[in-house]
Amino acid sequence: MTMESDVHGNGDSVSMPDPNISQEVDDQMVYQQPGDMEYRVTKDRYVGNIDPVTKLRDGQGCYTYTNPYFQYQGSFEQGKKTGEGVLIMRDGSKYAGEWENGEIMGQGTRTYDDGTEYVGEFCKGEKNGYGEVTYGRRNAREEYYKGAWVMNIRHGFGQLLLRNGNVYKGNFVNNQPLGDCQIFLGDGGSYAGEVTNGIMHGIGELKQANGFAYAGKFENGLKSGTGRFYIQNSSYSLEGMFENDKPTLEANHVLFDLVSPFVEEEVVDPKAKKDPKAVKKDAPFTEEEEAQYGSQKIYLECKSDIEPKEVKFTMRLVFQGPDYEDPNPPEEDEKTKKKPPAKGAAAEEPEIRMLTPEPVTLDQESGRVFAIELGQNVKFLIEDKKEEAKELKDQGQEIPEEFYQTKWVRFWTDQSKKPRDATQVLSSHHASENDASAAAAAEGGSMEEAKAHITSKETIYP
Repeated sequence: MTMESDVHGNGDSVSMPDPNISQEVDDQMVYQQPGDMEYRVTKDRYVGNIDPVTKLRDGQGCYTYTNPYFQYQGSFEQGKKTGEGVLIMRDGSKYAGEWENGEIMGQGTRTYDDGTEYVGEFCKGEKNGYGEVTYGRRNAREEYYKGAWVMNIRHGFGQLLLRNGNVYKGNFVNNQPLGDCQIFLGDGGSYAGEVTNGIMHGIGELKQANGFAYAGKFENGLKSGTGRFYIQNSSYSLEGMFENDKPTLEANHVLFDLVSPFVEEEVVDPKAKKDPKAVKKDAPFTEEEEAQYGSQKIYLECKSDIEPKEVKFTMRLVFQGPDYEDPNPPEEDEKTKKKPPAKGAAAEEPEIRMLTPEPVTLDQESGRVFAIELGQNVKFLIEDKKEEAKELKDQGQEIPEEFYQTKWVRFWTDQSKKPRDATQVLSSHHASENDASAAAAAEGGSMEEAKAHITSKETIYP
């Protein structure tokens, strides 16, 4: 039961000390505007006009309830609060507005002791219809609401401003946003779609202030189900299934295939014994280079007897899953079967055979752009060794290898400029996602040890 219902229907008639005398309201009690009055201490419970015939309060008056916490100042008609009036509480909160037949009905303003203020429509003391409320200090989450009310509950179309800057605009049920709704985030982002109790739930589209966006299904505020992640004002997008705010399949590797110049792969005898200390051919990085390049660099070394004028390659974004245990390991033959352990010795753990799954090409991802750097390793004479090297050359002697240092020289990428020397070669470059290709036209300079460093974020998804 609300405060308003507590004060309705009580004290609408009163026996006056002298029913034949009409008590006039003093000048300070003349009703002015809602909210202009303060609680008054009076000698009698009612001070004001009465009807001399019916002996009921009629006209302007001040009535103090049996519970002196409440006091009404305003208009009466035949003993009922009707017209404009103010209900004042001793804590300073009040209602100022329209009354009808003793009930708070129509337009009014309700203020509370914590600073909360509601301005709008009422029905029998309850907020009902259209109204606007500014929340006070006791509401740490909500700041302002305007819209529809049903018996003191936000219900219908409305807009809610939270103290964190978020704004909800749409349908409200039982005080909470429910159904189709727009959310304007305090940081500049926005959401349009279905919500449940103010949480993104169902089909919708989220646009974040950092440029990331997602259109699809949400569950409890997280991306979950079929959807499309994309970057605003760009060509990048990723479609597929999402779970716990992340895509179930996301590119974590780039497959880089050299198209030309064609280099034949070295034929390896499968029966030949492998040297465990041998460096893998497909791992060209030293520990220092790995630390420098990390997992975001791809290294390509072109070696060919024919100096190429053009290098072509393809790139594919793939998801490479982790290795897994072979569910059907091959049976051991008598030669490879291990001997049983000696008596009292612990049995050896069986060797687990791990398999690497085939990479999954992500055709549903598109628009990713890679930064390509083309160049070559060039040998330079060390500056303080040049004179000594010249003397050796004049004497017909071979210049020692330690007189040189190798530097990576990047090709020019501005085709409007000419190379300054043979080590700075005019080239063009571009590569993007699935089946991306690039061609670098070289003029002078050896391509025998040319390298392409392709820089890509291992995962673009935030």
